[in-house]
Amino acid sequence: MIPVALSTAGGDSDASVVDFYTAFADRAEPRHLALFARTIGDLDAFLREQDLVYADDGAALVYHGTDLHEAVGQVAGAGAFRVEAVDGQIREAALPVRELGS
Repeated sequence: MIPVALSTAGGDSDASVVDFYTAFADRAEPRHLALFARTIGDLDAFLREQDLVYADDGAALVYHGTDLHEAVGQVAGAGAFRVEAVDGQIREAALPVRELGS
């Protein structure tokens, strides 16, 4: 499994990145995507290579190959959204989030 941490509200916090690597190091190949000091040029290709995309607000998107399988959350109220361009307009739709442990 290849999970990636997507820093959002945490602003590429070093502590959050270390916590993420610590949580997954013994069972996966963790990576992270820094948004403020980004070194990855092709975001689409990078994200499609991952099995799980974790955002620091407590939600994660789980992929099977390149297909979105589900959104999960570690805290009640975690949110996930599909954002896409349709006919030149941005469309945002809330995704159902399964709370982990429930």
